[in-house]
Amino acid sequence: MFDLGDIHALSTRDILKLTDVFVTHTHMDHFAGFDKLLRIFLGREKQLHLFGPQGFIRNVEGKLGGYQWNLAKNFTNRFNIKKDALEALGLIPEPWIQAFKHALYEKQP
Repeated sequence: MFDLGDIHALSTRDILKLTDVFVTHTHMDHFAGFDKLLRIFLGREKQLHLFGPQGFIRNVEGKLGGYQWNLAKNFTNRFNIKKDALEALGLIPEPWIQAFKHALYEKQP
């Protein structure tokens, strides 16, 4: 699957068929579905590979850090997270994505 935007239209059955998820960038419209994906995969004996751009691990940590994990010992899931994998696979985001990203941080005169 490419990107995790609004995945509510996907059934649990379809989501559980996933083995690899590629996130091109972590704007809300491409990453908001991570929470549903996590909720569905927790407690199941499935392995999921997550691929994302530079800084992706920090974004996933932020998502995970927002939850209370008092029941974490009950879960044995394994998530493999690979940062910078998109570039390694030749799946570099469209130039307009990069331009938009940089425009947000440019200093205004």
